[in-house]
Formats: sequence, C-alpha cells, structure tokens
Amino acid sequence: MLLTGYIVFLCYSIGILKIASGMTSEATPRETTQDNETTTQQYENANIAFYLVPENVSQLQEMYVGMRANVSLIAEFPPGVYNQSTIKLGDDRLGNIDIGSIQCVQGKSIASQHGIRANKTFYDRSFRRDSMLGYRYFTLSVSGDSHSTEDRQVICNFVIYLHNANGLTNEQKIHLKARMEVTTATQNLKFEKNLSIVARTSLLIKNKVDRCEIDSTSKIGEKGKAVRIPVSCWLPSYQPGLQIIVKDDSVPANMQNIFSIYVMMLKYGDNFIPGADTQTVPAYSRFIELDPGYVAFVLSSYWVNREYLYTESTTDKDLLKFDIGVTLSESISPGGNYTINVEIYYHGTKQIEASVNVTTAEPPSSAGVIGISLYSNETNELVPSKQLSLFVQLTLPTGYTGSIPLDVYTQSQTVLEKSAIIIKNVSIYEWSSRIFCKMSSLSIKTTNFTSENVTRFTVYFTNVNERSAGLITLLITCEIDSKHGKFGAQYDVFVKSHTLSKYTVELNQPDILQDTSGRLSSQLHQVLDGNITTCMDLPNNGEIPPFFWLKLKTEWLHINMTSYDITLAGNGITCKRHEGRSTQISYSTGSTCPNFGCLQQVKFCNLIPSKSSSNGLWQECVFHCDCSKEQCQNVNIVMTNNDQVKWSLCELSAKKIN
Repeated sequence: MLLTGYIVFLCYSIGILKIASGMTSEATPRETTQDNETTTQQYENANIAFYLVPENVSQLQEMYVGMRANVSLIAEFPPGVYNQSTIKLGDDRLGNIDIGSIQCVQGKSIASQHGIRANKTFYDRSFRRDSMLGYRYFTLSVSGDSHSTEDRQVICNFVIYLHNANGLTNEQKIHLKARMEVTTATQNLKFEKNLSIVARTSLLIKNKVDRCEIDSTSKIGEKGKAVRIPVSCWLPSYQPGLQIIVKDDSVPANMQNIFSIYVMMLKYGDNFIPGADTQTVPAYSRFIELDPGYVAFVLSSYWVNREYLYTESTTDKDLLKFDIGVTLSESISPGGNYTINVEIYYHGTKQIEASVNVTTAEPPSSAGVIGISLYSNETNELVPSKQLSLFVQLTLPTGYTGSIPLDVYTQSQTVLEKSAIIIKNVSIYEWSSRIFCKMSSLSIKTTNFTSENVTRFTVYFTNVNERSAGLITLLITCEIDSKHGKFGAQYDVFVKSHTLSKYTVELNQPDILQDTSGRLSSQLHQVLDGNITTCMDLPNNGEIPPFFWLKLKTEWLHINMTSYDITLAGNGITCKRHEGRSTQISYSTGSTCPNFGCLQQVKFCNLIPSKSSSNGLWQECVFHCDCSKEQCQNVNIVMTNNDQVKWSLCELSAKKIN
C-alpha cells in the first residue's frame, strides 16, 4: 500500500494528580521530562510523525508511592488500510510502575476487525500487576470521507500507578516507553518515545486506621468438619502488611490435638482492584501430622489499596474477609474442650488476638464416603519407550476434612508371571476450587513377585465447599520393564483403599504374517531381552507360515522419528537379500498402508558390511535405515529359508543415527 498522508502519534497526560476529589496533591508540582521533539521519517511518499504533545494539556506532576495518573496515547492515521496496528505503554524497569487499565476508542472514519489486548503480567500470591498494557488492532480501514482529523484518530487511555519505590532514590526519574507499531502491505513502521515521571519514594499519610475483627464465639467441632472462624479486616492503608497466626492454645498446648488448619481469603473490596485476582485468592493450609507447627498466613506485599490516597473514610471497599478453618484430630474424644488462638499483626506488630473455645462432637451419620475412580485418557497400546499416565479421581464429601490411605500396585493376568508394569511415581495432578490437599511421601516396595511396586501413601485433604463435593485427581506414572514385558500381554493396575479399582493395560502386539497359531508371536519377546542365548525358531518354506514377515513398531527398539542402524543376530541366518536364505529390512514410505500392503511404498535398508560379522553358524547383520520422521515408526523384517535347515533369531536391536 502507498501511504498518501501521514501518521501522527500523540502522547499526553490528562488531569492533575489529586488526593481527593476537587483537591490537588500536597506535593509541589515539579518538572516533567516529556520529549517534545517531533520525529519525522520518510516512508515511500508519506511523512510519518511520532511525538508527544504536552503543551496543550496538564503535565504530569511528581508521583508519590500509591499515586495514580492518567495517560493518553493518540494515533492519527491518513486514509488507507493497515494490516495491524499496536499501541502500548510500559515500564521497562519492571516493578515500580503498574499499568492498571487501558481503554481505546476510534474515530468515525475508522473501521476495524477484532482486536486483542496485549500485556506483560506477573503475579505474587494472587495479586496481578501489568508492567505493560496495549491494544492490537487487526485490519484498520481509514476512510477519507471526513475532513476532521479527530475522525481518523485512535485514542488509548491508560491509568498508571507508582506501585512501589523499590530500587529508586527520592526524585529519581522513571521512564515509561510509549510505542506504536503499524504494518501495511509494504511497510513495517515502529515508533518509540519516553514519558518520564519524577518519583517520590515516601507515602503520604492519611488519617485512616486499619482494624480487624475476629469471631471468638464458642464453636462445636465435629470430627471430619472444620471449625470456621470468620475474620474481617478493614485495611485503608496503602500496603496492609497483614499476618494471621493460628495455633492450639489448649492447656496443656499440644498441636497434636489438631488435624489441619487453613486460612483463606473469601472476599476483597473494590479498592484492591486492579490487582486482586478472583481466580487465585490467597490461601494457606497445614496438615499437622505431615508438617507439625502453627499456621502463619502472610498477605503478600504486592497487595496494595489502590484508593488509599483518594478516600477520606474507611468503607467496605477496604474490606478483606478471611475464613479460618481448624479441624481437630480424629483421635480426640467427644465432649473435650480445646482452645484455638488467633493473632493478627500489621507489619510485624500485634494488633489483635482472640481465643476460640471448641467443644468436640461426633460427626453426623451422613458424613459421606470418599469415591474412587481409576481411568486413563490414552487409547493406544503400550510400547516400552512410552510412559502410561493413569488418573485416580477422589470425590470428597461436602465440607469434609480427613485422610485416605491408598495402595497402588500392578499384576500380570498370567498366574505367577512377573508384572512388566512399573510404577514410577504418584503425584497430585489437580484439584477443584476450595480444596486443600497434600500427599505423604511414597513408600515403594518391590519384593513381592506377583505384585510389582506396591506404592503406599496417604492423601490429606480439606473440602471447604459446603454445597458441593470436591475433586482431587492423582497422576500415576507407569512404564514398561522391557526385560519382562511380552508382546500383547495384559497387566492390571490396582488402586486399593476401602474399595478396589482396576485398570487393564495391554502391550502392543507386533504383526507377523499368517502366524495364526501364535507360535512365532509367543517367542518374539526373546529377541528383545538383551540375552543372545534366548532365541526364537524361524520357519522354513513349506511350514505355516512359510517365511517370517514381521512388522514392528520401532518404539520397541527405543527408536522414534529418526534414522537408525538395526542389528539382527542369530544362528544360521544370512545378511543377503536374495538366494536360498534371505533377509530384507525395509520401512514404509506411505502413510496409510495396511499391515502387509503397499509393497510398492517401501524402501529397503542398506546392509553395512563393515559392521556385520559371522562366526560359524552365528551371524550378525547390521542395516542402515535412512528414514525420516513418520517413516521411522515401523520396520518390516522379512526372512525366508528355502534350504530347509534349522535357523533362529536371537537378538534384535537398533541405534539412533543423528
């Protein structure tokens, strides 16, 4: 596209920084170091200008920590079509300035397809901060019907915050980058300018006081149910610095009276937006049996009150509500009295504490049972080079806290045969919202002959949901022991607790032409066991089948998607492709061939004489298969014998060639 006009990119601040509506900041207005120079460059026949324009608007003042300011970027387009246009504002220092929001509007002469928000984000304990925000338009069409430049403008309004002064000295300048990128059919244009702000590292003092309330009324503690202690904190100060400590205050004090403790934020006021993230509210839990000690919940220093400078009184917009849950140990007797102590600190100084008396009671008869299901998302048969992922889903009763011991083990479906499925690991994969969970360390036992890798562990959990069941999903990672795995064999994976769940795993069965009796298939595993003394007898012409034709997944040879050298070793075999006895190695070049079809779509592997050897009847043949990617998934081995002599294949192996 040939541009016939120019693009003007304007950056300015709007409004005066204020502490309260109608009042200016206590800070003395200072110099703002915005760049007023216009940069003009020639792109084909168009003059494109990119500049900041502060002279017609109020300049940015210095910013104290916690202050906000409004910044607008304006792009003015000549008539034409623009494939992509991006406008963004960011802090390259990462950590001081937050870009809180962006809102873009376009003039009447501009039509656009969809666009997306661009951002650079980092989190800490559920408080989101954007160091860069922008908007990317896809296909902007600018008409020349209007003579008004405003009709050809895109205006993006930003709200920025000086989040902290970490690493800054007083009155140090912070440089924001205002950028625009415009792509046309023939041009890729980039513009960049600095917007500088003078930072004041101190906090302005407001006459507002933080306060918290703890519900210290006596509670009834049912076994398996968390005692709930509500906490409400009104925190109008900029950075709350909140810490909540929960511990056993019984006489004598003994944390073994407690099974678990959690602290979770339930609600936050509007003054913590932007930043507070509804998807990942801060929470902390501890299961005393696994991790003895009291609970100390610390609200991240990233949490700040965005409106602390701009309000004169404390309201529910400054409110943070917490839920403390304490579950007593299952070993304590009903009717006992225990005391839970809650302490709240602001920036390391204790502000309030309360003791809550808890009387134990038996759980209701309808407490519920933990559901267990075992499944896999995989449908393909297993091969040695692949791992198997199984999932155990635990369904937790509503509002229930407890633990469940689990055993995971494998068995062969053939009596007294060693299992080839090895359990490598068990871990917590995912859990539903408002669930706390943790696993004990794994205890793995391998001495049992028919039950391999008996893995024992316990899952501890708290389901905070009062209206719905909770879910915990465990991941069991298994792999094949190729020394004991047999082609087509079936093995069972069991998960045992108060119920027994089973999942059957089947190993891949290679294809052998006309082996209807299974005689050859039953011996095939002996050529992959790494032992040259275990061999499989090969057929002669006139037998059934009359020759040996094997189609094998190369994953059995630990080869996948790469060229390789394949070695065959045995008694009485030959490396020759033709004559009375023959050996042919090939791979398919067609993508949709049936098991033994598409003979015209194969490529033969080449014998490497220098790597092949013979010693009497013993013969080793090495072939190079120069396949690539999907062609390397299977190997075809055809061995014929018209000499009517006994012969056998003892070893089959392969090596990747990079």
